[in-house]
Amino acid sequence: MGRRRQSLASVGVWALAALCAVVLGLQRYREGLGAGQPDLDSFFLPAAHAIVSGDSPYSVSGYFYSPLVALMLAPFEASSHATEYWTAARVAAGVAACVVGALACTPRGAWMRAGLVCIGAMVTLLWSWPATLDLWIGQVELFVLLALTVAAYAETRGHRFVSGLALGMCAVIKIWPALFAIWLFRRGAVARRVSWLGVLAAAGVALVLSLATGGVGGAVDLVLKPLSGGNQPRLAANSAWGLPRVLFDETSVAEPLTDSPVLRATLTVVLALWVVGLAVITLSKPGPSFVALFNVAFAVILLMPVSHYFYVLYALPTLWWWAARVLERPRSAVAWTACVALLVWWVVVFRLPPAGDGFLTSTAPSLLRIFGASIVAATVSVLAAASIDGGIRSAPSPIPARSRSAA
Repeated sequence: MGRRRQSLASVGVWALAALCAVVLGLQRYREGLGAGQPDLDSFFLPAAHAIVSGDSPYSVSGYFYSPLVALMLAPFEASSHATEYWTAARVAAGVAACVVGALACTPRGAWMRAGLVCIGAMVTLLWSWPATLDLWIGQVELFVLLALTVAAYAETRGHRFVSGLALGMCAVIKIWPALFAIWLFRRGAVARRVSWLGVLAAAGVALVLSLATGGVGGAVDLVLKPLSGGNQPRLAANSAWGLPRVLFDETSVAEPLTDSPVLRATLTVVLALWVVGLAVITLSKPGPSFVALFNVAFAVILLMPVSHYFYVLYALPTLWWWAARVLERPRSAVAWTACVALLVWWVVVFRLPPAGDGFLTSTAPSLLRIFGASIVAATVSVLAAASIDGGIRSAPSPIPARSRSAA
């Protein structure tokens, strides 16, 4: 293909990506406005109102975040258009995450390949139940996903401080994603200290915001409030701890298969060891940095005691990365195996709706489907990445320059 045709084709692919963003983004926006968005009304807007009134955002019961989320809403806390703003901002963050993630998955200058990955990212993210439910409830997962993709992109381009800063901002937006920072402990990580400086800078932002909005008490609440939200027995948890509880114990979430403390304890131990094993493999044989980050995210959400259905969004870029590898190396059995496995996971988990409302009510088969498909997909992705661990970790794809020019 000549350069002119290649350029025109790349423009066409990116134009199609833009069309996907507009069509799917508007669909999610309209559906988001039609929902109640209980977290927005119950926690975020009251916390924003508290700040505007001179109080601490932590005076609002159930607000477990840094002040940043409330500050984002502060200009709109008394506006009748707060829901529109909040929904549009999160949809835009999701679209931006797809663009940044696609660029991080592909080499510099491979515009055609990046555009194709971006289209796939738009479809798999914005045409999914987890994204829909996240927008309906008013949550912040799409902001965190954007920060994660920025961290991955900066790492692949050698900007380690920015990578660490973006990684730290995940925790500034929503506290528990601080656990994703274990990615920095992976074997072969380059300029690790610089990345940690970025993380510390983000922590400094959270501390300054908490002091500014709540004084010393606000800084204390920044640490203690999220811990108080770590016990949510009435909500469904798609994790190694949550699934056995629903399957083998009496809960308000779903009818158990049977009431058996022994089966519950046994399955919990087996699943927890399985996921911990995946995390150990990821850190010891991480493969390229992008897939290592989202494999870490996969392990974290499968191990957390409180792991809501829409947290699977954090692991979705593993599918984008393996799809990019298929485009790069169409004869790679490893890339095809991982890509197909993750595509099946997407269909089973993202396209099939959860039973009940996915939060307070569900069924044992539904939770088993979601967790089972997720742990299998995570296992395939982690083992596939480990098999190519000898590749270049800091680059999106270890291919020769001649091959890149033909992308």
